[in-house]
Amino acid sequence: TISGASIQIWSHSVSTAAGSIAFSGSNTYAGGTEIINATLVLKDDGTVGTGPVWLGDGTLTVDSNEHRTIGNRITGVGTIRLAGRGKVAFAALDSQDGAGFTLDLARRRVTVGTLEGFSSVTSSASSTDLYVTDMAEGSYTGKVASNVRLHYGEYQKPGLMLIFR
Repeated sequence: TISGASIQIWSHSVSTAAGSIAFSGSNTYAGGTEIINATLVLKDDGTVGTGPVWLGDGTLTVDSNEHRTIGNRITGVGTIRLAGRGKVAFAALDSQDGAGFTLDLARRRVTVGTLEGFSSVTSSASSTDLYVTDMAEGSYTGKVASNVRLHYGEYQKPGLMLIFR
């Protein structure tokens, strides 16, 4: 899906500018992906090939209900938005000048492996519970928006409680 964006492919690279594009399947190109002042959405099992991803004040949105790891090296400056229900892990976040990425949460409950590489956490939902599974409690030192509640460990579904009188 391409919406208000241009896409260019050169030397096995994809670049989006000024709009949005969605990848909903496996992409096998080996070059890099540049997201410049635009949004790239990875729907369901969508991938960005095997090369690095560079954010130039762009947004990479992961919208999947499956647990997944984004194995590409992600560098630059921008936002990573989590919109699906699946747990997401990032193999290599390397922000430009150590500034860190902004993690934007678009759901009421989100699970991530770690917050390493993120300088701030925001939520476009009215409130969000963020579960971090692979970090020690209290180890995140970045900024957390007031509508985000940070929890360490897996989300536990409430059990059934029976009261007999």
